[in-house]
Amino acid sequence: MKDTLSEINELRAAGLIGQWAIGGAMGATYFLERHGLASAWLRFEQNYLNRP
Repeated sequence: MKDTLSEINELRAAGLIGQWAIGGAMGATYFLERHGLASAWLRFEQNYLNRP
């Protein structure tokens, strides 16, 4: 875990990821575990890919 956080901090310092990357990933993980990957993908398709 310590090595992972160190790598993430290096990516952040280099400007490759934003400061909220960990929080966003945790939120996505919570959503996907709660609702299942298939239903999450369907919602993504409906909300973002099928826009006129």
